[in-house]
Formats: sequence, C-alpha cells, structure tokens
Amino acid sequence: MSGHVSVVQVNIMDNRLVVMNKKTNLLELEEHFYHLVDVDKPNVYHNLFPYEEVPKIAFNDRIVPHNLPENIWITDTTFRDGQQSREPYTTEQIVTIYDYLNKLGGENGIIRQSEFF
Repeated sequence: MSGHVSVVQVNIMDNRLVVMNKKTNLLELEEHFYHLVDVDKPNVYHNLFPYEEVPKIAFNDRIVPHNLPENIWITDTTFRDGQQSREPYTTEQIVTIYDYLNKLGGENGIIRQSEFF
C-alpha cells in the first residue's frame, strides 16, 4: 500500500514581531524557531530588512554578549576596504557614500570614525 504524506508548509519567520528588550537593550524576534523548510518562493525577511529603513539585527541572547550598552557607535571602513577591493571610487561615488553614512549616523553621530585609504 503506497501512501502519501500531506505536508503543509508554513513560513514561521514571516511577520514575526521584532521588539526591543528594555532589560538587555537587544532587538529580539518574538520566539525561537529552528525549522528547515524547502520553499518555492524565498522569504526576504521584510520584517528585519525593510526596504525603507536601516536593516535590523535580532540577537535573542544567542551570539552577542548580554546587556548591550545603551549607546553604540560605528567605525566605518567603507572607503578603505572599498579602495582595496576594486577600482578607486569616483569623486561622485565618494560624495554619495559619505551622504549615506551621514544619513545612517543621524543627528546623534553614531558613526564616530571613518577610515580612508
């Protein structure tokens, strides 16, 4: 007797809430799930990587140290690494990247240092 097993595939990562844990200062997904499912259409995780915002990283106490400090900053190496890995940027490209970094840093100046080659 040959039987068929009916499997309903549900993408459990879709639209999971991303929340800030005030105790640890970390972004977290609402629950832990570790299911591997082969799907026809890829999930591009718009809840973590929305096209109109800076991408989010949900830690859930798995990889990073606990109790991330309230204030963080970025040391950017775009100009240094970019110049070493490809042909040199044009003046227009440098100005555009600088504008993007300035926008990313915001009014609080989260990007404190940039390395140039």
